[in-house]
Amino acid sequence: MKIFLTLAAALSTVVSASSAMATSYSGNWPFTVTDSRGFNGNHCLALTDDGSFGWPHSGFGMLDGANFASFQVIGNSIEVAVQDEGQEVEGTVITARAQHGSLGDGVFAIILAGESVDSGKVAFGTKGGC
Repeated sequence: MKIFLTLAAALSTVVSASSAMATSYSGNWPFTVTDSRGFNGNHCLALTDDGSFGWPHSGFGMLDGANFASFQVIGNSIEVAVQDEGQEVEGTVITARAQHGSLGDGVFAIILAGESVDSGKVAFGTKGGC
């Protein structure tokens, strides 16, 4: 009986660990920005979830096929940092809900030399939609 309980506990740990690793944020994520001064509209975020930034769900990406990004999922949130094309001191930061391999609503800001110069609401669509 003792062996059975130990085996059951070990099996449940393996199953929960493998299901956590099966969740991935890799793919192309469409999102829409509203209430912004200059970034409103539809955009596409391509992510590669390979754990390269120390969090189990983290990695590199591209915004709209041109701007390099990095991301990390911490708790129930995703943070995406984008270096805007051709700008050394300008970047875009996107923060949104992230759970079970899906992205939800959030916010974004464009940062120029340390100051927010634009911001708005973000609504992610279904992975693979762009």
